[in-house]
Amino acid sequence: MTEEDNPGVDWPPPIYPLAALGLGYLLDKYLPWALVLPGRLPAAVFLLAAAFLVMGWALWAFRRHQTTVLPHKANRALITDGPFRYTRNPIYLAFLLLQAAVALALANAWLLLLLPVTWACLRYRVIKLEEAYLARRYGKVFTAYCARVRRWL
Repeated sequence: MTEEDNPGVDWPPPIYPLAALGLGYLLDKYLPWALVLPGRLPAAVFLLAAAFLVMGWALWAFRRHQTTVLPHKANRALITDGPFRYTRNPIYLAFLLLQAAVALALANAWLLLLLPVTWACLRYRVIKLEEAYLARRYGKVFTAYCARVRRWL
């Protein structure tokens, strides 16, 4: 295993939700579009708590398996327990939950509209490369894992 043996992800994945947050902020500043939803603040708190819970659980799994969370580095283990029993991408799911929580908390409709863009960037610029790498690295074990566990939920 060498450092060249990695998924080939060129941008750190948090860039995509952070860029969406920045763009959503700018759009809201110059083209305000308030999100009027009853119960949006309790929903925002719930989504925020869920995002941090999922993220923390996933990071704990990476630490327990002594492998890297960085997608431009070679990993040491295929994690299939913890939150990875329910979703193949708990950290990216947490990013989307966090973006939705911020959208609701700030009443920013643009951030909700940008959710599919963030999803597409993560799916096609990160997950596609990671899953191809894991398929090469773990073969049938990864294929069986994919058959058991959905990509999102």
